[in-house]
Amino acid sequence: MASAAQITANRANSQLCTGPRTDAGKDRSSQNALNHGLFSRRVVLPHESQEEYDAMLAEMTDHYQPVGPQESNFVREVVDNYWKLQRARRVEQLMMESRVTSDADLVAWVLSDDYQACERVARQIGRLQNAWYRSMSCLDKLQAARKREQLRAARETAAEARKSAAEARKAAADSRRKSDEMIRELLSPSDYREEIGFVPPTSPVAERLIAAGVRAGVL
Repeated sequence: MASAAQITANRANSQLCTGPRTDAGKDRSSQNALNHGLFSRRVVLPHESQEEYDAMLAEMTDHYQPVGPQESNFVREVVDNYWKLQRARRVEQLMMESRVTSDADLVAWVLSDDYQACERVARQIGRLQNAWYRSMSCLDKLQAARKREQLRAARETAAEARKSAAEARKAAADSRRKSDEMIRELLSPSDYREEIGFVPPTSPVAERLIAAGVRAGVL
């Protein structure tokens, strides 16, 4: 437990921590908010527009038409990386505009130690750009795989439908053939003279009737 003397000394030391006093120190301190915002894990910072982010997310969702949670997560990742990339580019532009008004200023700034902060921002821009490209590539591959699977399933369904249609046509043809055979059997005339054990009587009148039936196509 701290003694009374230590507590008094700590309070006195805290009064000395009044923050940066020099212009260079104040300038570095003023960049803390930018750096913290630039490297923040939060997507939309308090000074940014949540409505603008939501509109961008809705636009990208409408463009990609994600199916399932995995594709939806990748769409959000694409939007998040792009949002942070645009923020980093704004920070870089603000740093340039606040320090450079001529080529001579740019040369002097590049050669100064203060330029290291801009290099950090440039590296962050590169990382965010790579992350943005990766998220889009993963989403494209995921959707391409899903569409290939959908196409394969559609082809299999079409093949099954063609097979079922062919079997139905064959069954219908067999049914028509059997029906035609039954009709021909029922409508074909019987030749009683070929019946076993039956010999029809013959007479001139019967022969004339048979001949007339043959000519008429009845017999």
